[in-house]
Amino acid sequence: MLFYGIEMMKQGAEPLKSLPWFTSLLNGSGQSYFFAFAGAGAFSFITQSSTAVSILAIGLAQTGLLGPFPTMMAIYGANVGSTFARMALSSTLKGAGRQLTAYQDLFKIAGVALFVPLLYVEVLGRVPLVCRFIEWRIPVSEEVDDAQPQYLYDEALDEPATALDLIEKEQLRLARRLRRYSAALRTGPGSPERAEALLIDEPFAAVAARIDRFQHELVNHQLGPGETERLTKLQTRLSLTVYLADSMTTLTVVTAAVPPGGRLGDLVSTFVEALDFVLLTMIEAIESGDRSSLDLLKRITEDHGDLMQQVRQDYLAEERSIETADRAALLQVTCVFARVVWMTHRFARLIDASPVDGQVAERPAGTVGVLPGVVV
Repeated sequence: MLFYGIEMMKQGAEPLKSLPWFTSLLNGSGQSYFFAFAGAGAFSFITQSSTAVSILAIGLAQTGLLGPFPTMMAIYGANVGSTFARMALSSTLKGAGRQLTAYQDLFKIAGVALFVPLLYVEVLGRVPLVCRFIEWRIPVSEEVDDAQPQYLYDEALDEPATALDLIEKEQLRLARRLRRYSAALRTGPGSPERAEALLIDEPFAAVAARIDRFQHELVNHQLGPGETERLTKLQTRLSLTVYLADSMTTLTVVTAAVPPGGRLGDLVSTFVEALDFVLLTMIEAIESGDRSSLDLLKRITEDHGDLMQQVRQDYLAEERSIETADRAALLQVTCVFARVVWMTHRFARLIDASPVDGQVAERPAGTVGVLPGVVV
């Protein structure tokens, strides 16, 4: 029941993200831990329950509205508030009953008197104490966090405009993860970064599936023409983002055996840097919607004919004794590169403010735009 209550509080607190005054209030209180302590203490005194206040604080923390230290102070304050409530209620008791309640009150107040100063020492003195100990003792798995959507909640479906904004934010989170692949591709074969990059797939797919379900559920609500068009574009953007992740995973696997040195290794490194620049430009265009970023993204991913074919021919002409494995790796790398660039160009058209064609044009095989660092 406790965990069910936390989940219900989390879902109930999600709509509060869209209230600027509430977010501003919590952000302001994040600098004043006494506010969190006193507010939780007063609420706990009124409700006579530290558990209810703790569940509320944890729910706000899980939605990102309350930081870890204010949450800790709220829990400490909740214990003090419920203690004073119990002291007031037990004031008429006598004998052993009064002694037992006094012992419990002393235990909780002593604990708060110890842990509140430790929190201030940890925050102000930057000394790793309680919070750091808990993080070390019970580490949070990055994969678990990455597999959970941060912005989506079912109640937002009743407000299509808000739901569409939340979908955009969640898709942006996925797009930012794509650069983890390029960071891993810069490292050599068998590196820990490459192994971690391959672990991105499962949580990435989990969040993408949750976004997809949310989008389909939104279709069943009453949408205006503009909202329907926007949702259609977001559905296509999600599909492209998933395809981009699949392509980057393929590139990570294909280049796993390519040594960093040598002609092929240098060529792969050039492709990786170019892809990272494309992804970075795409993310900037999504975040800002700036016309210059959009124009740059479309320009560097435009179709310029047989560039990839020329790259393959030049490499094979210089390396006449190339091994079969290297030949296959070259073919796969250039094909994946061309596919990623084409999909990014399609993505640029979707985030552009101008009208988008209803149908996606077929991509000529082996075509790609002119990119920084790709020299034929």
